[in-house]
Amino acid sequence: MRDYARAARRGGLPVELYADLPYCTSHGWPVWVSGQEPQDGRDVDAYWRFFLRGVPEMPPLRSAAVERLDASTAAAKAEAILSYEASLNYGVRRLLADPAFHSFEVRWGLPA
Repeated sequence: MRDYARAARRGGLPVELYADLPYCTSHGWPVWVSGQEPQDGRDVDAYWRFFLRGVPEMPPLRSAAVERLDASTAAAKAEAILSYEASLNYGVRRLLADPAFHSFEVRWGLPA
C-alpha cells in the first residue's frame, strides 16, 4: 500500500502515511505519542525508522500529526480492528485489548 501512496504522490496527489495498527505498536507507542515516561532500553523511534527506511521522502517522525481519541472513538476503532478475525492471531488480539493501543491516530503528510 505504501508503494501505491508514494506513486500517487509522484503523480501530484496529496498523500498521508499513518501508523498502522497493530504493527506500529509492537513495542508500544513512542513517548512523543503517548506522553509516558521513556522506558530504559526501549527506542520505539528506531523500530519505526527501520520500517520506514524505504520512504526517502518521509518527514521527521516527530513531525507527525498526533490525535488522541476520546473513549468512544477509541472503542469504535478497537471494535473495527477486531472485526478482522481471520488476520489477527491471539497474541495480536490480546495486545489490542489494551485501550492504550487504539487511543491514538498518527499520520504524516508527504511533501509534494
